[in-house]
Amino acid sequence: ENPRKTFLNFRNNLLMLYKNLPEKELYPVMRIRRILDCLAAISFIVRGQISNARAVFRARREYKKIQSSFTATRMENMKKTVCHHIPERKKGSILVWYYIKRKRKFSQLSV
Repeated sequence: ENPRKTFLNFRNNLLMLYKNLPEKELYPVMRIRRILDCLAAISFIVRGQISNARAVFRARREYKKIQSSFTATRMENMKKTVCHHIPERKKGSILVWYYIKRKRKFSQLSV
């Protein structure tokens, strides 16, 4: 793995969540995301990829630093939202489905 790619992946995913999740979902999802990011960093450390673990934490710091500059974009996105319920969106964690329940295909996921 490339630490720069890891950094951009984690930071950009945090920004995507911030810009697009409705208010009632944002904070619960971000709390879970913080835990999952820490687990990802631990996983990198266990595999000896220290620079990737640092990239995860650097991405979180950068996200916090630039988050406020995306508030206007977030508000604009919320105003433009037409469909509040996405039927294809699955409840639960894809990580749990994949690693614990061994569901490897989208068609195997429960509704």
